[in-house]
Amino acid sequence: MHGSHRLTSVRLGAAFALLGLALAVGACTRTPKDPIVALNSSQSPEEQRGALEVLRTLAPLSDDAKRALRRSTFAQGFNLGIRQEAFDLLVQEDRKGLQETLETNIVRMESYEFRRWIMEQIGARQMKDFTVVVVNSWAGPVPVWGPDQFKRPEYEAMAALYGKDKVGDALFAVMMEANPLRQLMALEEAFEQAALRSRFDSFPSLPTRLPRAAVAAVCLSAYTPWPESPAHRQQGA
Repeated sequence: MHGSHRLTSVRLGAAFALLGLALAVGACTRTPKDPIVALNSSQSPEEQRGALEVLRTLAPLSDDAKRALRRSTFAQGFNLGIRQEAFDLLVQEDRKGLQETLETNIVRMESYEFRRWIMEQIGARQMKDFTVVVVNSWAGPVPVWGPDQFKRPEYEAMAALYGKDKVGDALFAVMMEANPLRQLMALEEAFEQAALRSRFDSFPSLPTRLPRAAVAAVCLSAYTPWPESPAHRQQGA
């Protein structure tokens, strides 16, 4: 008899615990009347999460919805979890828009935790179309990450995308293919560090007018020799 009462008490306790958990989960989400307005103006994480849940059911998303989601990745007033959910939804529904938004805003992000998470996702998901995002992020100093360029999350992302021995080649390709002035300035800022400058002496034969960023890219590629010109190869044949 006592055993039966004890089992009943255990079951009731478990039921109340599950009920409390369900109520707690429900309390973390508040469905807004207009999810786009909520993302653009609400400071409530519960309402923001509710807006994201509504938008997941509305795919394909409208331009206004995409714009509101993109804003949530860099604007103030969003916690890490909300930003991560918005990023995941944009990867599915507005990948190109997300890419362009991050290329412009990554260095302005005040959430370094989210910025690091983005770098990790780009590497883990093999998002090579976001390479310029990584390069632009690397161009901005982040004191809390320290001065060692090879310990930054951007280096890890590039190594995951292209291999550690090809990071320099990938950086140089970005510089040549993207907006020349912007990328040159970004790369030069990112790699004009003492640790890299000390390696420039290993390349005394390189033309002095070559951009320092290009030299840095060569340094990063494990001392890969500068490509020979076709004329030079013919002479050596």
